[in-house]
Amino acid sequence: MRNHRHFTSSHAQTAGFTLVEILVALAILGILYSLAMPSYSRYLQESRRSEAQQLVLQQAAALERIYSRQGGYPKTFSATIGDYYDLSYTPSEEVTPDRYRAFVLTATPKSGSAQAADRCGALSFNQQGVKTPSSDDCWK
Repeated sequence: MRNHRHFTSSHAQTAGFTLVEILVALAILGILYSLAMPSYSRYLQESRRSEAQQLVLQQAAALERIYSRQGGYPKTFSATIGDYYDLSYTPSEEVTPDRYRAFVLTATPKSGSAQAADRCGALSFNQQGVKTPSSDDCWK
C-alpha cells in the first residue's frame, strides 16, 4: 500500500498571528492610548468646569432677582451644582440682619472626584461680576 499523504514543511499553511505580531499591535495601541488619554482627560475637566461656571452664573442671576425684589441679597442661599463641585454662598456688607449688599459664590472641586486635580481650582463670582481665578483660560 502506498501512502498518498505528502507533508512537507515548505507547503504547510499557517493560520493566525505570531506572538511578535501581537506584541507589536499591543505596543502601537499602548502608544496611541498614552497620547490620547491626557487630551481626553483635559477635555473632560474643561467640560465639567464649564458646566460649573454656567451653574454659578445661573445662581448669581437668581440672587440678582432676589436683590431686585427684596432690596438686598439673602443671609442664606443654597443650591446644588453637580457631582464634581460644591457651591458655597457668602454674603457680606450687612444692610439689615436679613439683607446684604454683596456676595461671593464659590464652586470648589469636590475632593476625591475626577475634578479635584483641576488646575483652575475653586471658581468664584461676586455681585460685581468679578471672576476668580482671573486666568483667561479658566473662565470661558
